[in-house]
Amino acid sequence: MKKDIKQIIAEGESQRTEFKSSFNVESMESITAFANTEGGCVLVGVSNKGKIVGVDTNEESVQQWVNEIKSKTEPAILVDAERYEIDGKNVVVLSVPEYPVKPIALQGRFYKRIGNSNHLLSATEIANLSMLSLQVSWDSFPALGKTLEDLDTESIDRFIERVSSNGRLSLSGKTWTDKLRKLKLINGETPTNAAYLLFGKGNIGYNVHAGRFKTPSMIIDDRMMNGNLFQTVEETMRFLLSQIKVAYEITGKTTQRTEIFEYPLPALREIVLNTIIHRDYTSPMDVQIKIFDQKITFFSPGELYGKQTIEALRTDDYQAYTRNKLIAEAFYLTGDIEKYGTGYTRIRSEIASYPTMKFEFEEKPSAWLVTISYTDRKMDENGEVATELVTNSSPTCHNLSVQVKTLIINLNKRSLSLLELQLVTKYAPKSRSYFKKHYIDPSVESGLVGMQYPENQNHPKQKYYLTEKGKEVLETLKASENQKTDDENGEVATELVTNLSPTCHNLSVQVKNLIISLDKKNLSPLELQLATKDAPKSRSYFKKHYIDPAFELGLIALLFPDKPNHPKQKYYLTEKGKEVLKALEA
Repeated sequence: MKKDIKQIIAEGESQRTEFKSSFNVESMESITAFANTEGGCVLVGVSNKGKIVGVDTNEESVQQWVNEIKSKTEPAILVDAERYEIDGKNVVVLSVPEYPVKPIALQGRFYKRIGNSNHLLSATEIANLSMLSLQVSWDSFPALGKTLEDLDTESIDRFIERVSSNGRLSLSGKTWTDKLRKLKLINGETPTNAAYLLFGKGNIGYNVHAGRFKTPSMIIDDRMMNGNLFQTVEETMRFLLSQIKVAYEITGKTTQRTEIFEYPLPALREIVLNTIIHRDYTSPMDVQIKIFDQKITFFSPGELYGKQTIEALRTDDYQAYTRNKLIAEAFYLTGDIEKYGTGYTRIRSEIASYPTMKFEFEEKPSAWLVTISYTDRKMDENGEVATELVTNSSPTCHNLSVQVKTLIINLNKRSLSLLELQLVTKYAPKSRSYFKKHYIDPSVESGLVGMQYPENQNHPKQKYYLTEKGKEVLETLKASENQKTDDENGEVATELVTNLSPTCHNLSVQVKNLIISLDKKNLSPLELQLATKDAPKSRSYFKKHYIDPAFELGLIALLFPDKPNHPKQKYYLTEKGKEVLKALEA
């Protein structure tokens, strides 16, 4: 055993080893930290530099140490104490295993072991450690002040339908309350925290704040999502899709073009799901997503949970530790996530075809930061960069919103201030902030419009002008205006309007009819086509001019967003769609 002690000393202080010249309060802090973490031992009689200095002690004094540790800790810690004589000097080894009931307090203070030092636990860490020890999670507790009336039954119905269709669990029960009780999402007549987060009406009080940055201090677009978690995942993905670029590859093997997204969409969705499902909901901080050129960061409140480590997450066989068990289970039952402990492995698999893309993660104070970035764009199968990488505006104009098109045509080749541009732009809204957000900002971000004072957006003499790319788009728009052709039904095609305002002033008749007909039901594409007033017989035309615009505007959503061609696919109105419906009915 003396050989073992010498070996331990030679290896130095670590996650499970501490050296002390004498027995003192710090020795007891280390014992407490070990009990709250992975267990460990304190070697009394060894300096912090690993030198054996010895300690003057006997059997009786060692027992006093043991008793003092027991009396000053709650729950009481019983240490194993052994005396050794090494090189003529006494060394006492105080050992303690990881305790099953945590956290252990030393005179009212809680510690954990990180590396070779002890850290005082925060209130949140104390609560998390207690729940982990009891094998319960915060989301299983009753939602304070909430009743079943605070839950959105439409969201619950969609959830139950998706669970049943996915086949991972057969939900029995006559009512939705019976089914949610089976999943432990309802406790008696009170929703749990998980139920409120998953199905709550309106703003549930937890935000996902996403923004598009040109520089670390220059934001050109942002969105705040705060609906229930299922809604927030879809709204977040829609915002990401509106901001990332896409290239088109034509291989010659088929007449169809292949889309190559700037980032692999399954990887982005997996990161979004991880960020929202596993965040610490006891923290007041928001989830923050920052989109830069060639980089996206995801900031999530809450450090790694349980015994999870960064080193383990870099492997493909890590053990999962779930902070929000009921929330994670709900997303598992709907098929949004696969089995636990495989998310990061799937992300690595998805980015493997993007040669320069990096997937990185790190702990921040009370938070977790994930970064996905690249240096060079993805190559096509011939090893070349695919056809021009474009955002939601390209010189082909096929993805331009009506607002941007209108602004480009009216700006023409002049230099105009924001007010001047707003006054000359056809059908421009009266709200200056709305005009800037939906007309100017997308045009600037797309490189179609430039600023005379780019470093000072609020310069009193600021003016906007068309860039060379903007001038190309202007010529394309002028040419297409002269070459408009009728659609397949012999009618002039209706323009797609994006960035819809609930005032509905820019909505096409087709989209309005679809929203009114869908109402608050869940309908398949065929059911929706049959129910929509004046809908054409052509299914492809209906999809192109009714469903697709409404979907792109965020007015309707898919019951199975990951499987657009799911045999039981249905559409429903989003919260934004419901607002539009109210405006239309009024």
